[in-house]
Amino acid sequence: MNKKSELHLSIERNLKKYNLSLTSLPDNIEQWQNFVKVLNDNLFDIDQELYLLERSSDLAFKETNELSKNLKVAQRLASIGRWSYDRRNDKFSLSSEFYTVFKIDQGLTVKNRKQVMQLIHVDDVNILLSALDAAYKKNIDTECEVRLVLPNKKIIWFHITSHPIFNDDGNCEEFTGVAMEITNRKKAQEKIAQLNEKLVVSARNAGMAEVAVGILHNLGNILNSVNVSINVIKENVDKSYIPKLICVIDLIEKNIDTIGDYITQDKKGKIIPEYLVSLAKALNTQHDTFSKEFINVEKHIRHINNIVDSQQRLAKSSNVISYFSPAEIIDDALNICQHQKGNKDIRYNKCFDRSLLINSDKNKLLQVLVNLFRNANESMSKKNNYLKNEIKVILKKERKKYIKILVKDNGVGIEKENLSNIFSYGYTNKENGHGFGLHSCALFAKEMGGSLEVTSAGADKGATFTLTLPVNME
Repeated sequence: MNKKSELHLSIERNLKKYNLSLTSLPDNIEQWQNFVKVLNDNLFDIDQELYLLERSSDLAFKETNELSKNLKVAQRLASIGRWSYDRRNDKFSLSSEFYTVFKIDQGLTVKNRKQVMQLIHVDDVNILLSALDAAYKKNIDTECEVRLVLPNKKIIWFHITSHPIFNDDGNCEEFTGVAMEITNRKKAQEKIAQLNEKLVVSARNAGMAEVAVGILHNLGNILNSVNVSINVIKENVDKSYIPKLICVIDLIEKNIDTIGDYITQDKKGKIIPEYLVSLAKALNTQHDTFSKEFINVEKHIRHINNIVDSQQRLAKSSNVISYFSPAEIIDDALNICQHQKGNKDIRYNKCFDRSLLINSDKNKLLQVLVNLFRNANESMSKKNNYLKNEIKVILKKERKKYIKILVKDNGVGIEKENLSNIFSYGYTNKENGHGFGLHSCALFAKEMGGSLEVTSAGADKGATFTLTLPVNME
């Protein structure tokens, strides 16, 4: 009996079950009928199963086709294409959707790794290789963004996901993944980055301009003091006693030959000694006034020169990193803000470690401190409590690699809901403010590798600004 003529196992089982044989007739017809009935039922069940299987296959086929169509639409809408790489045979392949989605010529040859790498932008080759290497060595999915340069020189940005496939022996046999086009997104990011850069530059320049305006305002206050001293000197010159002294000397010269009799006998001559005593006292007082005002003028002019010298010196070293004492820059900033309007009654409490040196940008530090001191001064002028005006400036080392400069005032304070906005671009609580000063300070602090923070217990509770800077700016 050949293979095809062999009975099916299920038929053999049923023949044995009903004591029937393939080589002999059954003893009674009932056995045969039961056998035929069972065989018919089995065949009917098989037919039903085959029918259901065919129906399921048809439905699955239709669903698969529908899913395939939907997947293609989804890939097109999401600009996604599938790729795979067989490491054993160095065979690279792209899905048909890849060409359709990205409008790439089907004739584009990408059969192996070398040909693929020739299409990747020269600056991005190592990025893709590093991602594949990490996926291979760590058995993880990796992502990267690279540029594909087509033969027509068109550049397309891709976000590539790589998934390694390992065999039972732990060897990576294949990579698979998807590539999503992100060209428009990258262009948008570049535009946003350019706009942010312009915003940062504008904020920085505006903040520096605000500091400059404050410095000019302070210089104006000093010049007002100079004008006051000059007016006092001018008034005293106009009221000079020298003409009266000359008149007395003229009288003495006219009567020099009889000076003894003139002073003792003459009515006018008698009052000369007493008058000279009074005149000497008046001249001495006037001299003291002149001396005092000249000292004031000299001090104010020296202060102006110091401010101008500081600005010129720091302007020349703008964006230059050097070693310096932050205590000296704090002194310069306080010196610049000394004649700010409304700060005559402010007491400065300085707690310095003058031995500290840092490697940073002097000019940026000065801009930050001038802004902080000016804001603290203004906070004092607006407060309504009975406390004395005091600004405490602390300079200290922090964890070996950092320094902290704290500017504490007991002014009007900051409401809790405003603390998170205090460094935001354009935010201000001043009537004539622009919201550039503190924002530019935060930018400068970040550019120096540090940070600027503020704390306040609330209205009329003062505020503390903390500038943290690295000892060595990288």
